[in-house]
Amino acid sequence: MSRPIPWRAAGQVPAIVASLLIIVRPVASEVPGYQATGYKCGNGDIITYGSGGCNGWGSVTADQCAQYCASNTIAANCANFQTSSCSHFKLSTNTGWCHLYKACTNSGEVSGNDLFYVLNPDPPAVPPAPAASPPTSPGATSGISGDPHIKGAHGDEADFKGEHRGVYNVLSARNFSLSLRIEHDTFTTPFSRLNVHGSWVRAAFHTVRTIRTGRLLRILFLAAEPHRAVITEGCAPPDWHDRLCNSSRAHIYAQLTDGGPPFALENVKVSLRRKVLTVANGQWRTSCASTVGAPHVGKLRMNAEIKPTYAEEYDSVSAHGLVGQTYDRDHLEVNGRKDDYSHLDNGRLTASRMGVGGDVTTRAKAEGAIEGTLEDYRVAANFATAFRYSRFDATSAPVRNVSALTGQVGRRHTHVHPARETG
Repeated sequence: MSRPIPWRAAGQVPAIVASLLIIVRPVASEVPGYQATGYKCGNGDIITYGSGGCNGWGSVTADQCAQYCASNTIAANCANFQTSSCSHFKLSTNTGWCHLYKACTNSGEVSGNDLFYVLNPDPPAVPPAPAASPPTSPGATSGISGDPHIKGAHGDEADFKGEHRGVYNVLSARNFSLSLRIEHDTFTTPFSRLNVHGSWVRAAFHTVRTIRTGRLLRILFLAAEPHRAVITEGCAPPDWHDRLCNSSRAHIYAQLTDGGPPFALENVKVSLRRKVLTVANGQWRTSCASTVGAPHVGKLRMNAEIKPTYAEEYDSVSAHGLVGQTYDRDHLEVNGRKDDYSHLDNGRLTASRMGVGGDVTTRAKAEGAIEGTLEDYRVAANFATAFRYSRFDATSAPVRNVSALTGQVGRRHTHVHPARETG
């Protein structure tokens, strides 16, 4: 095979000997938006395959194939076939072979190594956040720590224990969602030496939509695998396997390694440093940290911090979720139910123990500090964004109704380190 002839200018093909194989490369430009279709395109829609040697391009990436489609680049020997504009493309992941399509008639589920994409998909009908907001400092930092303790934006506090392996939304904002998985465990408190039947956060699931083209990213981070994070589009990565996606429809963007290069796409930035995953979209920044350290040495768990990095109080869509709802634009904190360690499960006073031991089961569900009940925040799947108070696809949404909460109300203050455990 002859050496490929580089593409030199848009619309210009260098003169070559006719017997050579021509591989046309587009000029470097911004990669257009595209996303997986989830189904095969019909053979009648292809425009880069036909007689006379018309057969697309080989050994290219998905981004390069998208550029060919966006610029309607003519493949070698395909001028007679490429008479329509390109709207879809196919990439064979094992060979890097690229074909363009004028349309995409649904021809069934994708299979094998062929992935089909639509170019420049229509952004979702969710408008981007306002381009500019009145000058103000970003909101306070909130978080979840330990056997999960909520520490809200205004100093709010509450404890909650979800169902074992249940996934609960903690931040739901326009185009940004964070849910956490709860796992039950028994541990000994470091000072009082009680045997606590409680729970920890052990997995974080981000779903983030890019602001320009509406591409939907899913970001997986597990406390048990703190030196990597997985970012996909087109499918949700499974939880505990190195085989990241079990569907050929997936477009796997990145597997971040601890201390490695960060990931960036449009307004979304993701990094992993020292077992801390940071996800930001220009409006919200979250940090999820895996730890087995003090005060519960040897117990695997995850703590999370949430911080708005824009004037969230002027957004027409107020945040929600177990923690997100505390950004309610008032000067009050609302404190809900917290776990009571003063009595053992057998009814005895903890202080009456002779020495250490005794069992306590945590039961608080943040009653009084949240709208609705804890189960209203449980999502049906790891990366699901829908629940009773979801804001992910909202165009407008009010703050929570604080007057309807039954918790103890106090004057607003802030937590300096809301994800730091105290025991």
